[in-house]
Amino acid sequence: MHLQQREDANGRYYVRPAFNAEDYRIDRSSMRGIESWRRDHMPTQALIEMHDGPFAGWTELSRFERGGKQWVRFYNSSGEYGVDVELVEAGLGAVVELDPKAAYDLAVENDRTRTDARIVQE
Repeated sequence: MHLQQREDANGRYYVRPAFNAEDYRIDRSSMRGIESWRRDHMPTQALIEMHDGPFAGWTELSRFERGGKQWVRFYNSSGEYGVDVELVEAGLGAVVELDPKAAYDLAVENDRTRTDARIVQE
C-alpha cells in the first residue's frame, strides 16, 4: 500500500501520494509467481478457482472480451496492481499487466469505500 500516515488536530489520517506509474506496477516476484503455473495444463478457469492457485489473494473484478478472446481482470489490493488473464482451455493463458493508471484509479476507488481510516489524495 502506498499510503503515508499523518496526523492533525482531528487525529490520524492517510495520504495517497499523487499518481506515479511505477508505484502501481506488478512486482517481478508476483508476476513470476503467476507465470510459474504456466507448466500446468489445467484450464485457466480451474487455476482461477484453486484456493492455493496463482490468483489466491487476488480479487476478480470483471470478465470481458478483447480481440475475440475471453479475459478476466484481477486486482491485488495489498500491492495495488492488477493483471488481465486470458481464459484458455489448457494451461495459463496470456497474462498482461493492468495499466498502472487503471490500478491507481482502483486504489483511489477502494479508498473511498474504506470505513476504517480517513484517506485523502495529494
